[in-house]
Amino acid sequence: MQRVLALAAALVVLAPPAVALAFIYAYGVNAAHWDHLLTAELFDQYYRGTLGADLLLRPHLEHVKLFPRLMTLALGVASRFNNLVEMYAQWTLLCLTAVTLYGVLRRTTALAGWRLTACFTPIALLLFTPRQHEALLVGDGMIAYLCIVSAVTALALLQREHIAGVVAAGAAAFVASFSHANGFLLWPIGALVLIAGVAPAGRRRAAMAAVWLAIAGGAILLYVLHWPDTAGANLSYATANPGKTAAFAIAAGGTPFGQAPRIQVAFGWCALAIEALALTGAIAARLRGVRLPFGTWLILFALGMQALIAVGRTGEDVGLGVPSRYAIFLGLGMMGAYMAALELRVSARREARWLAAAAAMVILAGSVTGYREGLRSGPMQRDARLMVEQVLRSVPQQTDETVGAMLYPFPAHGRLYVAALEKWRLNVFAHPLRGVEGLRQDPAPPTSYVDHVNFQPVKPGVAVPFAAGRTIIISGWAFDERTSRPFASGYVRIDPTGTRIPIAYGLARPDVAASYRLRYRVNVGYAVTFSSDVLAPGANTVTLELIAAEGDRVVTTPPLAILTRQ
Repeated sequence: MQRVLALAAALVVLAPPAVALAFIYAYGVNAAHWDHLLTAELFDQYYRGTLGADLLLRPHLEHVKLFPRLMTLALGVASRFNNLVEMYAQWTLLCLTAVTLYGVLRRTTALAGWRLTACFTPIALLLFTPRQHEALLVGDGMIAYLCIVSAVTALALLQREHIAGVVAAGAAAFVASFSHANGFLLWPIGALVLIAGVAPAGRRRAAMAAVWLAIAGGAILLYVLHWPDTAGANLSYATANPGKTAAFAIAAGGTPFGQAPRIQVAFGWCALAIEALALTGAIAARLRGVRLPFGTWLILFALGMQALIAVGRTGEDVGLGVPSRYAIFLGLGMMGAYMAALELRVSARREARWLAAAAAMVILAGSVTGYREGLRSGPMQRDARLMVEQVLRSVPQQTDETVGAMLYPFPAHGRLYVAALEKWRLNVFAHPLRGVEGLRQDPAPPTSYVDHVNFQPVKPGVAVPFAAGRTIIISGWAFDERTSRPFASGYVRIDPTGTRIPIAYGLARPDVAASYRLRYRVNVGYAVTFSSDVLAPGANTVTLELIAAEGDRVVTTPPLAILTRQ
């Protein structure tokens, strides 16, 4: 029976990391954009031999991303800046965080065997939730995951109350601080850990405090020397609207459980109440001479982040909810409350048992909405990245409007970053798209349809006029009639010039799959964007050239639309 329970507990606790891994596999796309597109400069300087501390320590908003840049560089040189490799590395960092928290739980509670594994399930649910899709499906999420694993490691080492542990904890906190600005919360929290410790006062305790303060001073000095211009965030809005800011901070506690503001507010209040009870129980235990639970420090870390996020984001996101990229940070609060309650159970206090049960129930209930929202967002994230990939591969044929909206807010800089990626054959340029030359032309046309041109239905035989410098977006669907399967890739061909532009193929179209009873994947949608300057004066016909999944033939559609350049 014990073996059966142990196996069942192991399967349950391994399910969340398995879901996260499958989530990346299903929806991850290699296409750098926005903040992550800046990494092109890092690789450009590296390959030119000019990379130095100036770029590595250059602030990005309020963050000094020293260690994420180093890790991205190491992974990128080996993988040609493949963002999928970064996503799997981020998942590995989550696994390391889980191992550390599991070790802490085993050391600080009376739990063992299958009971310990089963009790770790709520923590695993929060750590690996697909609700964090904005960070998990982008390589630039490295700043968050490096900060999280370093922060948890630092707090775990500080609890050892040994000089060597303090040195190692200081190194971990340094990594967290120079991965994400939230990591600087560790320095005052770490000082509290040492002050509230149970080690007797003396030279050893003074030495630990001196080491911690020395490392903290060095980290703060280095940050000040590279002070970011945006470090002030939105203080003026926060001070002028204290009520909205406080409400946003409370709602932030519910970020791991959904995007809708009502869900965030409801779970935010629940999280705040449970965390407050956990802190109260921890302080009462300390007054009895018991060490403060490890979860206490996770709660304080999360509360500090809620305050920072509210100050920095209320003005932009009020009414929209806290973005999902913060879910991994803010979930630490409920993890901490749950872990603190489990640790307080050692003293056989009934209140702690009820608190652990309440925390687990909130996490389980919230995970229902959080996982549902995250899994639904996966296809949308994937489609958006496929569109980014299409624009990356065709930047010279895009308007500044498209480059600014999809790649980087400053189009001139965005074009330079893309040119650097192409020069060094990185990211999408590491593997050029297969051309149609040399492929057998299949005479059977595909089953296809064009839905919209610039979000308007297309009328057969009616030309759509465009002025110069306009953005053109064509969308529709197509699948291989011979096999009823999606195509591998394709191009839009514009005649009479014969210009070919790669399309974003493989967009989710469950409606088409249902209508045609496709047995395979539902990703048969396509979209393409380009500038009207690509068109020749007068009438232009648009057709699709689609490469079969087997890669040995190309299928051409009848003309999809007629575009005229005025």
